[in-house]
Amino acid sequence: MSECSQALALFHTEEQLDAFFCEAMGGGSGSEDFLDFFPLLARHCVDHLKEAHSPLWTPSR
Repeated sequence: MSECSQALALFHTEEQLDAFFCEAMGGGSGSEDFLDFFPLLARHCVDHLKEAHSPLWTPSR
């Protein structure tokens, strides 16, 4: 989840993301739209954690 935000902070354009993840890392065909994918993935991770896992901290009131 934090890795998605880090990637978006490091690579500012779709071309930079594509060059790194598809070419340098050998991670795909170059057709991914990372600027849309990473925020979507992070949001789904947060939603899953909220729904499937209890909070680690609760107020002591």
